[in-house]
This record gives sequence, structure tokens and C-alpha cells, in this order.
Amino acid sequence: MLISHGNETRKAIKIIMHANQVLKGLRPLIRENAANSRLTENNNCILLFFSIWLMG
Repeated sequence: MLISHGNETRKAIKIIMHANQVLKGLRPLIRENAANSRLTENNNCILLFFSIWLMG
């Protein structure tokens, strides 16, 4: 499966790596705005990841 879908796999890895870079930058802002609320931080990360995934 991985060999026949190599391009999709590489694209997915690139998207995930990009999302991780974006989240590293946003995490302090999210944490600040959420007043250290774990739930809000996680929801923001999930929404951001899916928005990047859909655009990618």
C-alpha cells in the first residue's frame, strides 16, 4: 500500500510536518488566550490541523 500510494504518503507527511511547525509557533499564543485551558488548546490545534489538511 505505501509503495503504490507513495505520493499521497509523502504529501500527508509534508502536511503533518507543516502543521507541527505552525502549531509550535501558535502554541504560546493559544495557551495565553485560553488562560492555560487544556481543552481550548486541544480544540484549537485540532481545528487548525484539519483546516491545513483540507487546504493541502
